Amino acid sequence: MRQFTDAAGRTAWVDANGMVFTEGGTRPTYYNVNDWNERQIKKYGSSGSSGGSSGNIPSVSAWFGNNTEAYRKYKEGKAQGKWKDINDYISKGGTKTGMVERPKSPEEYAQAIIDSQEKLIQEETNFLKDYLAKNPFAFDELLAKQSATEEYTPYYTELLNDYIEDINVKRQTIEDDKRLSEYLSERSAEKTSREYEQAIASAEEGFAGSGMFFSGIKDRTGGLLNIEKTGELADIATKEDYAQRGYGRQLGVLDTAEERQRRDIEREKEAAIAGGIETRRGEAMKGYYTPLTESYYRRFPTSSGSTLKGYVPDSYLMY
Repeated sequence: MRQFTDAAGRTAWVDANGMVFTEGGTRPTYYNVNDWNERQIKKYGSSGSSGGSSGNIPSVSAWFGNNTEAYRKYKEGKAQGKWKDINDYISKGGTKTGMVERPKSPEEYAQAIIDSQEKLIQEETNFLKDYLAKNPFAFDELLAKQSATEEYTPYYTELLNDYIEDINVKRQTIEDDKRLSEYLSERSAEKTSREYEQAIASAEEGFAGSGMFFSGIKDRTGGLLNIEKTGELADIATKEDYAQRGYGRQLGVLDTAEERQRRDIEREKEAAIAGGIETRRGEAMKGYYTPLTESYYRRFPTSSGSTLKGYVPDSYLMY
């Protein structure tokens, strides 16, 4: 309950709901402040009127009396169009000591909260825009790639070299086996040829000793031996050809394995370099946005941070 002086210069009391009481605040009038002031002026005239006749309203300056500050604010408000005259002033809660603030309606309270939030959001937005404009984020991705490449290349180069060394050992073993097979095949063919030549020579000596050197039997025997020789040499050549093709396939498998390993290691290296770039980007973001968020929350300690989300990357907020 608050005491005030009404438009007629009489003492009254107003509660939190804007309702007027008299007799020390114990008797309700069932008027609000505006209606009560109008009633009092009509009944008693304004404070300072002569004779107290109803409806006889003196000059505005006389009504305000010694309350020069209230009178000044009344004139300013009238010039600004807040009220048309003294009656309009009184109807809006004005008294000779100044305006009486009436309780706000639920709608006005809600609007005041909305206005306050909008004002805060605008202040936060202006702060963030100004900070980002003066301190733009800069990240040298080319330099980060160079740094990550220097970090990961030695490891993946060593990994590839170790693999190639193992492959080369296997490849050399196959090459040695291949050359050995060729050598043994050649020796086998030479041995077979010598054995048949010796057999033919022995047969010819036998036929010469028996006087049949120029007989048809000798020629037939020599021909059969040559046929057997040719067949065995062909078998040796066929086996060697098959063996050489087998060695070739083994070398081909090693070549394919090396090619795939080179490809896979290169992919792993590129992925590692990309990850290294993002790691460096995250470190740069942390170094940039941490001071920003700290400054933001120092400036707006009660903020929910919703405005900040529009200006700071989600990846940093998650961090």
